[in-house]
Amino acid sequence: PAPFPYLDLHSHVLPGVDDGCETLAESLKIVRDSIALGCRVLACTPHMGVDRYADNTPAIILGAVEQLRQAIAHEGLEIELIAAGEFRLTIDSIAWLRRHAAHLRLAAALFGRGATHSPGAAGAR
Repeated sequence: PAPFPYLDLHSHVLPGVDDGCETLAESLKIVRDSIALGCRVLACTPHMGVDRYADNTPAIILGAVEQLRQAIAHEGLEIELIAAGEFRLTIDSIAWLRRHAAHLRLAAALFGRGATHSPGAAGAR
């Protein structure tokens, strides 16, 4: 029987970005294995906003996701990648988020709704 389709909301599949995959080959193996298990959507969620990975800005993450998308297309694999980040909410990380004008878009990206939240927007705490 075909595997039950699922989406993975948390992965460290981007090569060389954090403590996850180190190489593109390793990333592609994880993607292939995930597809074989039924994964149809994979959220790429490297660490961000903390001292050890302070350089993982939204622009860096988006660039890494695009590179992996191109490699996936070249391999003829079918899976949707979503750019996101693993973010530990602290006073310092909120300041980092504001400095980088990052937007938390996971819900909007997954469900196609206008649920994007910007730091400092009306209603933000």
